[in-house]
Formats: sequence, structure tokens, C-alpha cells
Amino acid sequence: MKSHLSLAPRTLILSGLLSLPLAAADLFTEAFNDEASARVGTSNGTGGTVAYVDYSLLAIGAQQITIPEAPRPIPGSTPTRGALLKIDYAAPTTDRIVNLIALDAPAGNRLAFTDNYRLKFDAYLRLSPSVTLAPAGGFPSQTGTTEHLLWGIGYNANLPLGRSWRTGRGSGTWGWLATEGGYSATNGSDASVYVNGTLTGGRNLDPASADFATYFIPAFSNTASPIPGAPANQWVEADITVLGGQVTVQFKGTTGTATKFFQNVQGSIAGAAMVGYEDASASTSFDPDNQWMLVDNMIVEDLTPPTMTVAPLTPVSTWTGTPVQFSYTITNARTNAPLTISAVNFSGINAADFSPVTPLPLVIPQGQSATLELAFNPLTGNNGVRTANLTIVSDDPQSPSFPISGLAARRSGPAFLTAHYKLDESSGTNFADSSGNGFTGGAQVREPLAFNQPSLLGTGSPGSATGFLPAQASNLGSYFAASPTHTPSFSLSLWIKPASTGSNRTIFQRDPDFDATLDEIYGLILESTGRLVFRVASGEVLNSDAFTDTIVDGNTYHVAVTHLDTDGFGNASAQRSRLYINGRLIAETAPPTTTGFDDYPINPTVGSLHIASRTVAGHGYSGDLDDIQLYGTELTKEQIWQLFSSAGQTARASWQITNATLPGAFELTFPSSPDGTYRLFRSPDLTNWSPIGATFQGHPSNASTSTTDPSPPATNSFYRISRE
Repeated sequence: MKSHLSLAPRTLILSGLLSLPLAAADLFTEAFNDEASARVGTSNGTGGTVAYVDYSLLAIGAQQITIPEAPRPIPGSTPTRGALLKIDYAAPTTDRIVNLIALDAPAGNRLAFTDNYRLKFDAYLRLSPSVTLAPAGGFPSQTGTTEHLLWGIGYNANLPLGRSWRTGRGSGTWGWLATEGGYSATNGSDASVYVNGTLTGGRNLDPASADFATYFIPAFSNTASPIPGAPANQWVEADITVLGGQVTVQFKGTTGTATKFFQNVQGSIAGAAMVGYEDASASTSFDPDNQWMLVDNMIVEDLTPPTMTVAPLTPVSTWTGTPVQFSYTITNARTNAPLTISAVNFSGINAADFSPVTPLPLVIPQGQSATLELAFNPLTGNNGVRTANLTIVSDDPQSPSFPISGLAARRSGPAFLTAHYKLDESSGTNFADSSGNGFTGGAQVREPLAFNQPSLLGTGSPGSATGFLPAQASNLGSYFAASPTHTPSFSLSLWIKPASTGSNRTIFQRDPDFDATLDEIYGLILESTGRLVFRVASGEVLNSDAFTDTIVDGNTYHVAVTHLDTDGFGNASAQRSRLYINGRLIAETAPPTTTGFDDYPINPTVGSLHIASRTVAGHGYSGDLDDIQLYGTELTKEQIWQLFSSAGQTARASWQITNATLPGAFELTFPSSPDGTYRLFRSPDLTNWSPIGATFQGHPSNASTSTTDPSPPATNSFYRISRE
């Protein structure tokens, strides 16, 4: 037996998904016959309820509903007896969730499972008969529900565990299956997997998505639900299989086929097992009597380990402009024959972005392990998440084709000018991106925007500024959000004319989801004292303490932040961050004090750039903003000075000599910064360079500086300007 009351160390046998039957013995069973004998612990939020019922004639409200026997009854159990999980809609609009956790005895201790096992249960998700499809198909016109079943393994804290109402994201591996669809890729998908608090895979019940035909229709092809492909109004067989630390999630509806929604996802597997139900919305349903879930026949069974095991060694990371390698450890557990890996095949929409590195065939002697190196190297195409599936082909008799689904990595190829918001609009809720990249900003207006404010770019400048009010409550304020590409290195430039709020104000910020702090990725905060602070990963990185004055409410300033990070997402390191005010460098960091973007998930539920903050941040900006420019690279001192001294222009893409004049003294003009130190060099052959004069500073007020060679030679010569 491999059930434990504590997480005692145990040898972990790494394995993959087997194609042959697995020998199984039950480690835990629960038929939900009655509350007194039930070996489950109930972890409810304030709105979650559990009742043990006979569902052959289920009375809920004014209706009586007949539900057939669950498809996989436990031998000796009472037919049509199960647990009814429901959200009490009269309860406070918090913690609308309930979890049932496997125990060793009624009111006993939590069981913890290790090694190789399978969590199985039958679930019936109810959907109101009033829900109908929209005229064009797709999502329902009468949505009716935001409920979903929950499953979880390998965790021991942070309960209740769920999508929205939770004390924390939690350790372990867990996920949900939505009753009807209607979620989307941006807020977590209709079937999802979380590993240690990070969304690692999602499937969308949307006819426009490839997931619809690949996963939902095969699993839930039915006539019981008014929504095709939805798991509602039928028994669903859920199987969560754990082999060698990797998790496969399978669902099957009443008339469907067993469909693996996620295969061989690496996750935490040592710990408790649970089944649950959640309502993601805090609002009252139009038909609460038809929103509930039955659960029956919860089993945890032991599995025999396979002879070939596959485990991630180095996870696939995000892309920063050069190929990134990731790897798996493959172990041949057999004692009488070598193992030969003959092919590695990638499939899916972005299969061409992935490739094997290790020469094949790869022969692994009996009882030994080897590393399989792979690469993610998207050379062309748009930025964003790239996904693929992997199949390892071998001569292993149990798993000749070992599938791994859900490979995902982000291409973040740097663009120069990513987005440019001039804020010249005079009405509406959209802010145009004049860069041509199409990242239109959308305003959230709880209180009116102040359009047609005087331009902050100087007297005579075309266009106007826009005024914002602080969004410190759900019914107050105004801000705007857009989703330009988030690159490891970036620069953000804008003009501000703040107004007092008596508290700190968030000028801009990115975060990975609605529950994150306002600067979990990065944020620029204007404190109530007039101090500017740039924060990364919820920690202060730079401030304006070296500025000769504080930011004064009612005055106009140009502010810019630059960030250089050449080793990309997925780690906490970076090369440099800089803060500029009115074109001048105020503060900068250098390794190891610079912080990188370690916490940006592969599938963020928000991930947008918010200007003037947003409601959940709790700190809103008040005042005017103008000419917001975002770049996918670290701008230089010269480029930042140009943005300030030539207000309204975009930065030059390259640093080069802009003018040369003759006769007489040879004069060169080039972009400069008052903070820059420069020197002129001359060469007769592009090989040997001689300095001409001493070093000098950039022009104190112009965007360009001129220097001369007072005695140019009669022969041809070459010149260059060097930054010191």
C-alpha cells in the first residue's frame, strides 16, 4: 500500500504514460453512501455546502430531478447515493467553493499519496435547461453559470483550493473542468491544469478553437446539455493518472470516449487528493436551483511502474532571441535489454519551432539513464506563446510512443518601437497605437476621462493630453490597458502632470493576473511625497532620491524607465535598470542588484500594461498623461534625451553621425545626451584609430552635439564617435 498519513520519503520511480493495462489495487475508496461513514474531509468556503443524497429522485427547490446511476459504482455501495455539492446563493459573496479531501477514516487524518497512482471519480455537473446557444453558435446567450468541478493531488495546505475563491494558489497539481464553457484563454480556459500555483495548460470549449474538436466533442459528444461539447447534464468519468511525477488528465462523458486533455504534465504529486466544486462568480445566478454537482465513486488506485521512465530535467524556457534548450532524463528500468530512442516527433500548430538536439538513435543500456536535449527556436512570426506536443518513439514494449502534451514557451522577439499612444483622442474609450503594431488601448471609465487637456509636449505642440482619475474602488476612477508584447528588455517613456490624491499613485504597471499585487512584474509608483519608485517583482529597484527636486503636483515632467535583461524570462537576474526624469539619468542599477522578470507566467490571465493603474491595484494615478511610448529594447541615454528635448518624436533606431561638413575644419554632428561622454577618433584604414582631442560632454540642451577635427589630413580619412 502506498497511502500515508505523512509524506515519508519513498523512492520515486519516474515513468511515462503506458499503453498496456496497469495492475491496480485500491488505496482509497469512497462511495458517498452517507455522511457518518464518509472518509472525506470537507473544506468549505462560506458559500459551499455538501449534502449526502439519493439522486434517483433529487428534490432541489420546486423541481424533482432523476439522475441515473453513476457509471463506475464501487462494489457493495448503495446505488444512486452520492454527495451533492452546491453554492448557497444566500451566503456572502466570498469563498464560493467546497473541497472533499480523502481521509483514512471518518473525521480522520488526510491521506497522502506518493509514487504511481490514479485518482478516479464520477461527477454530474448540472446546467439550467434555460441556457441556449447564441444565434451564431459559440458561447451561450444566457450564460447561467460560472461553475466547474475541481480536482487536486499532491498538496497539503492552502485550502480551499480553486480557481477564484482560495486562500492561496497552493502547492500541488490541480485543475478544473467548466460546466458549460464560456471561459476563455485569457481568464483560465474551460479545462485547466495548475502546477504549484502556475497555469501550465488550458483547453477552450469554443467552436473556433482546435480544442473543441480535439478534446471536448470526443469526450462529451452528447444531447443532454444544450451546449455541444460541454460536460453538463451527464455523468463525467474523471481520471487523474500519476506516473513518475507526471500527471495525465482524462475525461469521458456518458456517450463520449475517454479523452486525454493533458498528458504527462510534470507536477507535485506527493500529498492529499481532493474533488471539489466552485462558482467563479460572486453574483447570484438567474437559476441557482440548476447549478450544482454530484460526486460519486471516488477512488485512488495503485499503479505498477513502467520500465521506461521520462522526466523533465531542464524545463523549456522562454525565448529571448537565441535558441533555448530544454531536456528530459530517460531511464531504462529494464535489467535485460537496452532501450533505443529512434525518433522525436513534434506536432501541433507551432511544431516547427521545436527540434531535437541529441543525435538519434539514442541507445540507453539496461538500468541506466540518458539525457535527451531539445530546442525551442522560433525564427519568424509574431510574438506570443508557442505550443506543441512531443512524442518519443522507442522500442520499449510498454510505451513505444510516449506522448508529452502542452509544451509551451513564449517568443518575445524584441521590436524597436512596440507601441505609441499619443492620447490625442477627444472622445470614446479607445486609445490608438500610432506605432502601426495594433496594440490599441482600451479605457476603463468609472468616472469621465478629461479629454482635450493642453498638450504636455510644449507650447505649439499638436494634439492634446488626457486626464485620469484614481481608480481606488470598483466604481471609481479611470485608466486604460493594452497588451503590447512584454519583452525581457524594454523602455517606457511618457509625460506626466500629476494631481494630488493624498496617497501613492501607480503611473504604469504589469501583473500576471487579477489577484497579483500591482507591481508583481513591474510598476512605476509616484508616492504621495513626490518620490518616484520603479519596482520589479514587488520589490523596489530604483527611486528618484537623487533628483534635485521632488515631483510636484501640477507641474509637467518627462519620465522614462529602461530595463536591460539579456538572459530573458524565467530567472531573477538582469543587467541594468535606469530611471530618467526630464531626459537626465537619475538612478541606475547593475548586477547583482538588478531584478529580472522571474514571475511572468506562460499563460497570464491578465499580463496587460495598465496605464494610470487599475482598480485591483488599489493605487490610482490622478492627472494628465501624454505621449506614451513603449520600446522592446533598452534605449540609450542619447535616445532618452532626444525623447525629452524633441518632445513628440520617436527615438532614433540607431546611433550614428547625422551630419558632416567641409571645407576647413571637419565638423561632425551626432545624437548626444548631457549625461554622455564622447571622443572623436580618426583612421586612415579602418584599422588604426587615433583620438582627436580630449573627451567632452554632450550638449546641455540640444539633442545633438557637434565636434571638429581642426586639422584634417589631405588624404582620405575615416571618423568615428566613441561613447566613453
